Amino acid sequence: MFLFAQKEAKNKLQVKGQIVNSLGRVSNVFIRLVEKNKTPDTILVKSGRYDIYIPLETEILIEFIAENHYTKRIAFNTHVNGKKKLPFFDLKINLNEISLWNLSEENIDLMDFPVAYIRYNFKKKLFYDSNEKYSRIISKELSNVKRN
Repeated sequence: MFLFAQKEAKNKLQVKGQIVNSLGRVSNVFIRLVEKNKTPDTILVKSGRYDIYIPLETEILIEFIAENHYTKRIAFNTHVNGKKKLPFFDLKINLNEISLWNLSEENIDLMDFPVAYIRYNFKKKLFYDSNEKYSRIISKELSNVKRN
């Protein structure tokens, strides 16, 4: 189980940011963390701002779930080979409103894919989207999909 209000962030990566849509901040968003072979953990973010700590040396899927929005997924690889001092990761989440996107049944599966795969770059000493090309392809596909 993850602990979100930890005072001790030892061996964890701090991930924080805003959750927005086309109108501004989104309130009442569930954040679910899914780690392989572990029970998923979920918290409710009421303000549209979040600050969580995720364990290092693992792979985690973070899902942002809000009513009347498509779920947004971000995959994290937090393997840092024991590195101790890490910068926090600032992650702004843009949720897509169902009423604006209104995806057809044949295209809804596109929303199941993570929109980014975040991992650590040892040379640059920071976390980045290592699958940026894939992320752009998914974004392009979404912009071209048939809507109802």
